[in-house]
Parts: sequence; structure tokens; C-alpha cells
Amino acid sequence: MEKIIIFGYGLALKKLLKVHEKEMACLDIIEVWDNDVNKQGMVIEISGKKIIVTEPHKISQGTKIYISSKKYEDDIKLDLSNRFGITNEYYVDYWIWYEGIKQCIIERYKDVTDENIKSIINYLRKNNLYYFFGGLKEKYAGKEREVPIYEDNQTKLLYSYWNGKKMYMKRGYTKYQAQRYIASLLMEQDSRSPHFYGNANFDYCDNDVLVDIGAAEGFFALDHIDKVKKVLLIEGDSEWLEALHATFDGYGDKVEFINKYIASYDDDMHISLDSFKDTITIIKMDIEGAEMDALLGASQTLKNDNLKIIACSYHRENDDLNIAKILLDNGFLVKYSPGYMYWGTLRQGEHNADLRHGLVIGCKNNEM
Repeated sequence: MEKIIIFGYGLALKKLLKVHEKEMACLDIIEVWDNDVNKQGMVIEISGKKIIVTEPHKISQGTKIYISSKKYEDDIKLDLSNRFGITNEYYVDYWIWYEGIKQCIIERYKDVTDENIKSIINYLRKNNLYYFFGGLKEKYAGKEREVPIYEDNQTKLLYSYWNGKKMYMKRGYTKYQAQRYIASLLMEQDSRSPHFYGNANFDYCDNDVLVDIGAAEGFFALDHIDKVKKVLLIEGDSEWLEALHATFDGYGDKVEFINKYIASYDDDMHISLDSFKDTITIIKMDIEGAEMDALLGASQTLKNDNLKIIACSYHRENDDLNIAKILLDNGFLVKYSPGYMYWGTLRQGEHNADLRHGLVIGCKNNEM
């Protein structure tokens, strides 16, 4: 584990230690520097270890510096370069708590025998933490500018082509926002990604009723709409509705738009799967951790012997196990998508250091 020096003993550091206490505890912080002579000699406690604030000095290989005050970062780097020859390679230039989480993950899984996890740990020892591993981030880094974006002459909405079909973005997106959005989808749906829906390997036929829950821009439904009988698009974010209508313009009654959130109950803003009159045969869910609640409102739907499900399972801890159990209890064959991913929203006080399956896939025959 690399040794960390934090530059700057002020409010920024105190806030960092308070908000990201658990992440910081995973780091090997050996020193705190400050140019202010009035702060030098003061004692700070980090993860139970007392550290004396000192003036900057030369450092050795295997040591990294994190500058807590981003406002003066460039000036501090220039000063340390002139005084001690400290170059950019010695700095942690991304948020330090990501480094803390990464070290927690490495420590947690250091003794595992699972070859997939071992390869991830080896990758993390040399690379920064991200949602995906094994070169996916590197493959798509900087590619967003290459994504072609067009403007619809009538609606003025931006769109791109997804597998040969127009797919529209929310109103208000800039060209670069649209490019970044599409590039992130391309990475997420790369065949090496644990989030790749193609791992389900389902057949789609003209008797299927497909429900896309958390439809957003609608790429999943767009990929399969020509193969199925009907598509139900469930999206609680009203800002996506205009784009979805533009994307699926021309499909008429084959598409139904539901501007509600999926849940285990029904009210003005929520709808349950059991409330639909259509016999649902395919469900895709990506709803930010509400997948379990959606399944709790699908007790009748889950009895359908022709039902196939793809459910995201990485938003909350143990969702992969809990979703799989519900499906197994209802007679499904179940598998996980290959590989693992990391998911951390880094809300205040939230912390996890676990690797998670991207998808739970279930059906009641061998069609997986």
C-alpha cells in the first residue's frame, strides 16, 4: 500500500476526515504538511493515529501527496516542485476517498481464490478505482468526442444512432453531454461488461410483451421492439418522456408510455407489475436499487411460466442474493452476468467496499 502525505491542515482536511472517515481509515497516512508555521507542530488524529503537522520536505518513491485545498493546488505543486523537485507523478490527483475505497477493496479480497476477483484486485493495484475493471474504462477513455450527435430540425432535440435507429436525448442536453451519455452506454453495454444485457441470451418473439423499467433513453426497448408484440416503457423521470416519444415515434400502439415509478403498490406516482392487464413475458429492470420492491409487487406476474427477467443487482448490498432468492422461490432458473463491478454513489456517510454482480438473469426454461 502506498504511503500518503496530506498537504494542508485546514477546514478542507477536517471536512474530509469527517465526511469520509471510513474511506480515510483504509489509507496509510503517514504525514500532514502545511506551510503555515503556526500550524506546524500541531497534532491531528486520523483513524486513531496521532500525526504531527510538519513543514514540507523531500519524499521517496512509494509515497503520494494529496492536496486537501483544491483552490491553491496549482500554486502548491509549483512551490513543491521548485523547492524539492516533487513532480506530478507523486500526487493523488483524483479524490482521495476513492483511493481509500480502493485500498479497502484490495484488503477485503486479498485472499480470495475466485479468478475473476483476483484479476480485479491485480488491476486495482495498478489503476484507479472505477465502476468497471479490466480495461473497459481505458478502452472508452476520450472516445466521447467521436460519438456523432445530430439535432432534429423539428423538435430541436439532440439524437444519435443506436444500432441504426435514432435515439433522442433529454431536452437541454449539450452536444458534449449527449456524447458523454452515449459513450457511457457503449461502455456499459460492451460485451465484457457485467452490465451487458446480452448476457441474458434470451430469444424474443412476436408474442412477447416487454416491460422496460427505468427506460431512460430507451436503448434496450429500441433493440428489441421489432421482435416483440408490445413494449411498455416505465420511466418516472418526466424529463425523459419527450425524448422517448421522439425515439419511438411511428410505432403507434405497439408502445405504451408510463410516467410512474415502479413499486410494490399503486398510487398517483407509483405502479406495480401486477397492475398491468397485459401478460408480461420479458422484464428488464434498472431502477437504482428499487428492484426488490418491484418484485414484491409482482407476485402474480412471477407465476407466468414464460416470464424472463433481467434485473440490475449492483445498486444495493446483497441485492444479487435477495433478487436471486425471490426468483428461485418462484421456480426460475437463475444466473449472474459474468464478472463483477463496483458501485459507490459516495453520498455523505455511505460507504461500501464490495464487488457486486451486475445483473441477475432468470427464466423458467433453459433459454439463458
